[in-house]
This record gives sequence, C-alpha cells and structure tokens, in this order.
Amino acid sequence: MKKLGIDFVDVTTKPVVRRHINKLTLTTIGDVSWPEHVTIFTIPGRIAVQFNVPLIVWGDDTQHEYGGSAASTTKNILDRRWLEEIFGLLGFCVADLIGQAEITANDLVHYRHPSDKDLARVSVTGIFLGYYYPWDCYHKSMMAQGYGFDHG
Repeated sequence: MKKLGIDFVDVTTKPVVRRHINKLTLTTIGDVSWPEHVTIFTIPGRIAVQFNVPLIVWGDDTQHEYGGSAASTTKNILDRRWLEEIFGLLGFCVADLIGQAEITANDLVHYRHPSDKDLARVSVTGIFLGYYYPWDCYHKSMMAQGYGFDHG
C-alpha cells in the first residue's frame, strides 16, 4: 500500500501482551484470534478520531459474507454498539483482561474503542468494499500479491 503513494499508518500491538490475550481468549471463549478481531476495528477507529478522518474502508464484512445480522449491512455509522455488538467481543470485555497475565490498562489502549462522543465529533463512517463489489477472498489475495503484498 505504501508503494501506491497513499498516507500509511502502521500500528503494531505489543507482541507479548497480544500473545497473553490470544491464550486467555482461546481458553475462555474459544477464539485465539480475538485480539486481531477486535483491533481490526478499534485501531482504525482510534486513528480516524485522532486525525479527523471521517471515512474508514474495510474489505469484506464478515457478518455479511459468513452469516450474521442482515441489519449489520444497513448501518455504517460507527458507534460503540455497532463496534461491540455487530463486530462483537463475544461477551468478553477488554476490561476483563486487566490484571490477568500482568496486563495493565495501559497495555490495552489499542483494544479500546473510541468514545461515541469522539466518533460523533468526527462523524466517522465505516464501509465495506464487499457491499459494492463481489467479494472473493482468493481473487482479492491474488490481486494483493500482484501489488507486492507478502503476508510472511
């Protein structure tokens, strides 16, 4: 994406903290990728608020592509309900992590959603390209590789 000449922000969560969360969420709710499922929405939302960016564009909407509420495809104004329920935390709250495996509140900044007040101030809207173009994961991964994407 950097080679396309667009502004690019790269955020990496603390690997040690992420590994602890992976293990905790695997054993408590059965989702080893919970930190990634959460931060794919929290980090762009936080960056949008920080830099006053009103539009976030994701690829596929997993709720739409793989099941989920039909209502999720008609609501694109980001608020905590959308972020936490539609793309849910599976009943596991970020605050539940504090104190486990020496995790502190400061370790969890990237896992927290921006406030509704901040989202509203910037009028953040989120859309998925899958709403406008047929989404074929294999085809999209081949296209990304053609642009030099290397997931290794």
